[in-house]
Amino acid sequence: MSLRRSILALAAVMLVAPAAIAADGQEATVKELMLGIVIPASDGVFGVASEAPKNDVEWERIEADAMVLAEAGRLLTQGSRPKDQGDWVKFSNDLVSAALEAAKYAKAKDVDKVSDAGNTLYDSCDSCHMKYMADRVPQ
Repeated sequence: MSLRRSILALAAVMLVAPAAIAADGQEATVKELMLGIVIPASDGVFGVASEAPKNDVEWERIEADAMVLAEAGRLLTQGSRPKDQGDWVKFSNDLVSAALEAAKYAKAKDVDKVSDAGNTLYDSCDSCHMKYMADRVPQ
């Protein structure tokens, strides 16, 4: 199995596990998705701006990180996770769109475009945090 397939298989397992838990009446919380999937994957995408991937394996990892972020954005709109059907869904969909852009540009090995998509991704995360985590945002 190629490294790319291994990475994508691992990403798929990370995304299927919460769904499998949900089948038993329990689902991963927003916090668990953030800590377990979103933060680690976003670190990879955001890191491209400061240190460009050096080889195909590193680029594949960034592409996989971006795809995992897109799937996490979709998970944030399912089950009991949405806080509302307005801004929450919009911010989640913005996350999906930005992550898919990052994946597309990672596949093309375009540092500047991945960085731009990372900025858009950051903006969608920040907008959501400002509204739904106001108590955790420094004033």
